[in-house]
Amino acid sequence: MNGSAASQKKRNTIVTLLFAVAVLVPCLYGFGGKFIEFISIFRGDIDGVFAISPIVNYLLATLGFFCMFAWAACQGMFSDIEKPKQTFLETEALLDRQLGYTRKTNGTEKRRLSTDFAD
Repeated sequence: MNGSAASQKKRNTIVTLLFAVAVLVPCLYGFGGKFIEFISIFRGDIDGVFAISPIVNYLLATLGFFCMFAWAACQGMFSDIEKPKQTFLETEALLDRQLGYTRKTNGTEKRRLSTDFAD
């Protein structure tokens, strides 16, 4: 890996982390505020007990999504974000060739008729 690629990778990592912080901090602030309100209601008023089930569900769902995200990040699933796009385009081109689709020179697509497939 040359210096340019290493610096590009480092810059991408920093941008990704900054974006994650920009998204997650407001979410944490909103959830944290609601959680603090829930605790104060739960401690002071017996009518606030009904809210324990949704909070537990939120916490479990959040934990599950966080674990899946951490697993994906550790497996390197975010290291090459361009590969799925390239794979999709290559597969589409292969299917087009197999089905006999042709492309005209002006960019419009000429497709075979469905009656052409009745062999």
